[in-house]
Amino acid sequence: MKYKIFFSSVQKEFKEERRALRSYIYGDALLSRFFEVFLFEDLPAIDRRADEVYLEEVRTALSHLNLLVGDKPSHAAILLFGKKPQRFLITSEVKCLHFHGTEVRKPIPSYQIYKGAIFELVDQSLDFVMSKITRSVGTRLLGAQAPVKYELPREAVAEGIVNAVVHRNYASNASVQVMLFSDRLEVWNPGELPPGLTI
Repeated sequence: MKYKIFFSSVQKEFKEERRALRSYIYGDALLSRFFEVFLFEDLPAIDRRADEVYLEEVRTALSHLNLLVGDKPSHAAILLFGKKPQRFLITSEVKCLHFHGTEVRKPIPSYQIYKGAIFELVDQSLDFVMSKITRSVGTRLLGAQAPVKYELPREAVAEGIVNAVVHRNYASNASVQVMLFSDRLEVWNPGELPPGLTI
């Protein structure tokens, strides 16, 4: 199966760049095996408008990815591709809090609410945590760049946030919460474990 890559022709000034990218993909044996480039400016203007073809192709792609419910985008489609998903899923946000001690106390020293598509939520939340935890910078004995070691592994923090955002109950009115204390990181989401699964 080949994946289609769509290049919009809305910005006329990038016409040469679009054609160069298509040539590069078709000139590479591996890339051309998996990808088909689709330039809207190459469509014959006989019986169909370019925007109709584009929307039909988008609908087909979303359908193959199970991101349509009937003819409407699913929650996943809205969260992945929506410009402002919170208009439709009000609590699809992440609240990040940083406490200096080991318990929740007010005033909260640092508090952010992140909104946007699911990738933005994860990236912003991860950046929040990583900016607040202790890090140490090593020496440049082994190369030009000094190694940086964080108090918590970045991959583990990212995994916790991704799991909370992806597996939350989107029918709930609660938000995902990422709470950093002096001795631990807590990541909460509204939802329950699937039936038959225990901790």
